[in-house]
Amino acid sequence: MAYDIETSKQPLKFPDQQTDQIMMISYMIDGVGYLITNREIVSEDIEDFEYTPKDEYPGDFTIFNEPDEVSGSSAEVCRTNAKKYRGNRPL
Repeated sequence: MAYDIETSKQPLKFPDQQTDQIMMISYMIDGVGYLITNREIVSEDIEDFEYTPKDEYPGDFTIFNEPDEVSGSSAEVCRTNAKKYRGNRPL
């Protein structure tokens, strides 16, 4: 499993959960990728895409263009996939 979270943080600062918004979250499990975007920040919908940095790392990404940071459908996808990877341990 690999993931990345991009936020609206200040330059050269760590993100602050009190002031910064999540712009997008990308993660990949067993070669299947997901990208969740926050449409309050990202100006237009992103279509599903394929990203293969090296032949041994192929990846098809499914995109969830969410209206805001706390939208429910993509959060549930994250929890479900994380539970598959981590088992029953709490997130």
